[in-house]
Amino acid sequence: MLEEYIVLHPDIPKLYLYSVNTYLIATVVTEGIAYVVCAFIRIGNNVRFVDNINLTVCWL
Repeated sequence: MLEEYIVLHPDIPKLYLYSVNTYLIATVVTEGIAYVVCAFIRIGNNVRFVDNINLTVCWL
């Protein structure tokens, strides 16, 4: 897995200020071309303090 540090757009924290709102983008590279398989935006809420990816499903 490769991850790169990015700086979020200033409007992203406005979705929910009290957590780190993140994107998860699963890709597959075939013959040098990257394809997006699925993508999620994970946003906090006032019910949970921790975002758990296992609450969503991405079938490949």
